[in-house]
Amino acid sequence: MTKIRTIRAVASTTDQSSNGGNPAAGSPLDLAARTQRMSDDLAVLRRDLLVLSAGPQKEPTDPFGKPALLTAEAAAAYLMVSRTLIFALIKSRELDSVLIGSARRVPRVACDAYVAGLMDARRSA
Repeated sequence: MTKIRTIRAVASTTDQSSNGGNPAAGSPLDLAARTQRMSDDLAVLRRDLLVLSAGPQKEPTDPFGKPALLTAEAAAAYLMVSRTLIFALIKSRELDSVLIGSARRVPRVACDAYVAGLMDARRSA
């Protein structure tokens, strides 16, 4: 009974403010419909919040959160060079790569080793 009285009290207050102060203009059905709409809106907001808090979906990664194998495009972006240069480095065997089926992938560690080799060559020169 207390909840019903509270709801009716809130309804009459809401109806008075939204209907120009006329408490007879609103009905319990209007309140139920508004309550249902608010509940639905809240459910949508909660769902959206869960989706946003999950963040973008990630590709398969190693335990440290980085992809272990890169496409030629990703390797080019990682090394900040062109895709053509990546394929040239693979062809000259300066950059290691692996085949998975017909897909060529460059291990991230191969990119790191290539950069380390460039730095060693610079230091020794």
